[in-house]
Amino acid sequence: MQNLNNITKPFDIDTFLTIQSDVSESAGYKNTCLGMVDKYPITLLSPKRAHKSKPHILIAGGFHGEEPAGCWGILKFLKTEKENATKQANISFLPLVNPTGFAVGCPYNKYGENAALGFCPPSTEPLSKEGLILMNNLDLLLSCAKDCFISLHEEPAEKDGFYLYTFENSKTPGKFTQTLLDVGTQQFQIIKDCEIEGSIIKDGLSFNEHDGTFEDFMFSRGVPKCACTETPGKNDINKRVETNRLIIKSTADYFAI
Repeated sequence: MQNLNNITKPFDIDTFLTIQSDVSESAGYKNTCLGMVDKYPITLLSPKRAHKSKPHILIAGGFHGEEPAGCWGILKFLKTEKENATKQANISFLPLVNPTGFAVGCPYNKYGENAALGFCPPSTEPLSKEGLILMNNLDLLLSCAKDCFISLHEEPAEKDGFYLYTFENSKTPGKFTQTLLDVGTQQFQIIKDCEIEGSIIKDGLSFNEHDGTFEDFMFSRGVPKCACTETPGKNDINKRVETNRLIIKSTADYFAI
């Protein structure tokens, strides 16, 4: 069994799914299969006892299969927080959106599709099998993400730094964006000024820049705060997992204020 403080086989999907079941049950979460891709489920973890008065947050990992730290970070958060996982907010999770890519450490699914794109303009890619499953469950996911949606990604290239994309209903980044930047700054250097896949990154941030991703789409459907975080994929896996755990914890703390 994997030690969540010392991940040695980050793409061991069978162990991942076993731990996912164990830690979610211990934390008081129900497992809902949204659909199957090949032999693997896309699972939504949601609190068994949700509180209507608390914020609703949805956090996803593994849109790209070679970016495992967000997936493991979700499990580590559930294991360390246990019954306190929903103390501050109703946090739901999509721990692994692209299981067939994850199983072989590949960004795309086994059919060569990009699960992260195709949800809205300007993306012109067709929806992947994973994307279709998410869209078929959109009302449920929107209810889980009423206040916030975050997609945990990694930068697999040689860039050894943290950056993020955020969407807020304002002309300038707010405290939500700064909260996520602060976590990244504490763990890694920040990617300064550059262009990554057509997006302009300035001081570690791309703000309100539409790209056709699921977080962009969720923002367009009324989720007021959305983000995509990028940990440096060439860095130590356990540091990246811990950073993603901290991103989740800091988000819960932000909404508890």
